[in-house]
Amino acid sequence: MLSRIFSLSKKITMLLSLFLISLILNSAHANESLFLKDKNEFLPPDEAFQLTVKKNSQSIETSFFIAKDYYLYRNKFKVEFDHAPQSQILLPVAEIKTDTHFGKTEIYHDTLNASIPYDANHPPKNISITYQGCSAKGLCYAPIKKEFI
Repeated sequence: MLSRIFSLSKKITMLLSLFLISLILNSAHANESLFLKDKNEFLPPDEAFQLTVKKNSQSIETSFFIAKDYYLYRNKFKVEFDHAPQSQILLPVAEIKTDTHFGKTEIYHDTLNASIPYDANHPPKNISITYQGCSAKGLCYAPIKKEFI
């Protein structure tokens, strides 16, 4: 009789243990799904900041199409021609924003057209454009560098 009670107690303990393990695993899976849902609400950088580049006879014309609720920092633009930094980037007036990451700074929303002039006698062979932006929901992207030949 005592062995029967002991055996029944073991079975109940085993069933309770399995139930608790199942509950913990289901909870972890639910939390992972919630985490992935939050992660997926941010666009990949190439979708958030779509860049097109056109080379004219005396300048490089760039157009950024910036996704809704995303922005680019004015002071994070860098351009190189044949691996040499270019200081003359013609950017339009930007909106002033007090940013949690960079303080008071200038940003662009929606679209941005910029021109980078060069000497027509020495057109660049390689063009490198670096920029950085954020989502209004708080995610800031690492600087993005694009190369064009």
